[in-house]
Amino acid sequence: MNSLIYNIKQGFVQIFRNRGMSLASIFSIVAMLLILGLFFVITVNVNLFTEVVKQDYDQVEVFLLDDTTKAEAEELMSVIKQQDGVSAVEYRSKAEASGDSEEGRLHRHKRLRTTGASCSCNIT
Repeated sequence: MNSLIYNIKQGFVQIFRNRGMSLASIFSIVAMLLILGLFFVITVNVNLFTEVVKQDYDQVEVFLLDDTTKAEAEELMSVIKQQDGVSAVEYRSKAEASGDSEEGRLHRHKRLRTTGASCSCNIT
């Protein structure tokens, strides 16, 4: 027990005797902890941002021209469905896409009046 107390006492004596090296080691440890904390915060924020983007943009809507035929639309839908990450492809007529549905009324101000039918894709 005496040797433990002696070692602790000598440790404090050496810290005060070598003040410069003690301060240098304390500052280097603080700097390292700050840098690690900064990287941790950046990593967490990037992960949260990607999750928010993933939730907000999980659906893509493609507007077709008025002169697009049903066969061309089905061909485009089959090409889109083959892409990695596409879970569903849905065809909506011009009336559905232009605002007759509830979703269309919510986003009517963002749509062009000259668009034809639309093709909606869910991305996972």
